[in-house]
Amino acid sequence: MHNHEESYFDQVIGPRQRALPPRDANGLSFNDKWWIQHFEYLKGHGYMMRPRYRPGWKPSYDPKKVLEKTYAEDGQFMIHPDVMDALRISDSLVVALKRVKVSTGEARIATLFSDDTHNLDKRNHCVRILEVLPVPDEDDEKFLVMLWMRPVMDPRFRTVGEGIQFFKEMIEGLQYMHENNVAHRDCSLNNMAMDANTMYTRPFHPIEPKKRYDWSGRALHHSRTRRPPKYYLIDFGHSRMYDPSQTRPLKYALRSGGYTPPEGDKGIPCDPFATDVFLLGNLMRTSFLDGDPDMHEPGVSGFEFLRSLVTDMVAEEPSKRPTMDEVAARFTQIVDRLSWWTLRSRVIKNSEISLFKPFRAVYHIFWTASMLQSYFDQIIAPRPRAWPPRDENELRPEDHWWINHFEYLKEHGYMMRPRYRPGWKPSYDTKAVWERSRAEDGQELIRVKATEARIATLFSDDAHRDDPRNHCVRILEVLPVSEADDMKILVMTWMRPIINPRFRTIGEGIQFFREMIEGLQYMHENSVAHRDCSINNMAMDANSMYTRPFHPIKPKKRYDWSGRALHHSRTCRPPRYFLIDFGQSRMYDPFQTGRPLEYALSSSGGYASPEGVEGYPSDPFATDVYLLGNLIRITFLDVSIFKNVPSARCLIKSTLGRS
Repeated sequence: MHNHEESYFDQVIGPRQRALPPRDANGLSFNDKWWIQHFEYLKGHGYMMRPRYRPGWKPSYDPKKVLEKTYAEDGQFMIHPDVMDALRISDSLVVALKRVKVSTGEARIATLFSDDTHNLDKRNHCVRILEVLPVPDEDDEKFLVMLWMRPVMDPRFRTVGEGIQFFKEMIEGLQYMHENNVAHRDCSLNNMAMDANTMYTRPFHPIEPKKRYDWSGRALHHSRTRRPPKYYLIDFGHSRMYDPSQTRPLKYALRSGGYTPPEGDKGIPCDPFATDVFLLGNLMRTSFLDGDPDMHEPGVSGFEFLRSLVTDMVAEEPSKRPTMDEVAARFTQIVDRLSWWTLRSRVIKNSEISLFKPFRAVYHIFWTASMLQSYFDQIIAPRPRAWPPRDENELRPEDHWWINHFEYLKEHGYMMRPRYRPGWKPSYDTKAVWERSRAEDGQELIRVKATEARIATLFSDDAHRDDPRNHCVRILEVLPVSEADDMKILVMTWMRPIINPRFRTIGEGIQFFREMIEGLQYMHENSVAHRDCSINNMAMDANSMYTRPFHPIKPKKRYDWSGRALHHSRTCRPPRYFLIDFGQSRMYDPFQTGRPLEYALSSSGGYASPEGVEGYPSDPFATDVYLLGNLIRITFLDVSIFKNVPSARCLIKSTLGRS
């Protein structure tokens, strides 16, 4: 390395370590004693260091026995002389106290990205400074207080998607620094850290992170997929801020994380932003794509799709490297093309023993399945937390509403199940969840407020009923609700979810697409936009498929709960598909010039259209087209046999683009 500028180690840490006297009888170093001298000062500001760094400490182990101190909590000492861990007394948060020289500029840049202006920007991944304290009797030194974090690679990455998230945040973070005219200049893996507190059930120890903070056992953790951590750029001792109105001065590159950029080896000053790009690309290459035996990095498989981008980032000539804006744009394009299966695939170390690979692959499949089930339970079909508590018979206020209307509905010719009849008592133990799930009268009825009566009945009248392109659900009867003038009870055929039972052939799927396209086209012809046409708002009249009626809540069982509900295939007994739920639908005046623009829903079936995300008004008919195309893409095209049908891909591309 061309030594035009000292590294941070040589400039700050090295001289102190070379001048250190040997440890005393208790194993305390010069740096340990320095921190002990500042114990009361830091305690007065709300920070409590571990017992080893408190005045009067005596080891709980024999200092002469090397192995004994490794098993004692107070035997764990800080390796970095200028960094100390502590507990924030007010909330027991584990923090890092870093002693920095003001002359290095680290405090100024670190606090810059922690102010109110930058703190709210999601692309800002610079470590947050919680507080800055002066160092007593040292005018040129400060204490930076920040969250205690873990090394990025510990615990290991399980999936490609977890690695992609790390790359994304670091690319965003470095791009954000460059946008604000700051070059990091030392952005190796050593100067990146992970806030993993959400992953851990109990706080981990700062020096032995595999153990709990209180040394009571092993620190257990969730995966990055289940409890995503946050990644941060740290250590701005060599960072520089430049005046955007002037040409950036060239700088000599530094050795960072054990690697020196090509311009550093040649001793040629260059654009520090280009050096940042090299260091980040080199990290991706040596820690993930290829590994580096000299640095004990085996590398991992699964990230080959980043090869071309990384190759450009580590180009020998700095001027040929992409800018961080270009890196971010190319990275986004690459990731957007990845399938969900690629993102969930296993990260395999290149050094992994071949004998273990099949067993770990099988384990990963089961782990992925459990994650998908957890996602369904927590995100797709959660029980609303705002529901009031149930009574002793497990009845909700909504259930009592229906029970109160039992006689009224009976008089109009509708008999509800036993659960919703006056005087009902459960046939199961209300405290036994499994017993309740197996009893017929334990099944619930979901009440939906019928605000869509006007549009629903429009498409059920004589003028529309017989049109074969009309696939809006048929309303059999409309009943008034005596105590609510703005509420109606809509009576319609009980139907099944679209994807249950499964599609067996491409032709069955095509028939579903055809009827939904016809149905939406018919609504548009009649100047009505659905505005919420996700798969949740489509249903199937499958009565022709079933030999005996199925149960409305447990559709795999018969209505009388006497056994399994057997069915024919969709090919043998074709069902009919319908659009339902017109609560968000709007009817427009066909004679008015230009349809009024509407704000798209922020979420339809768990997905939002681009205009819904951006929050600008748009043509609601165009939004319908997007929602239908997106439904076909996510439910069929990307995860089923349809992904090999080129014509289907062409259709979806045009509907999502709405060109």
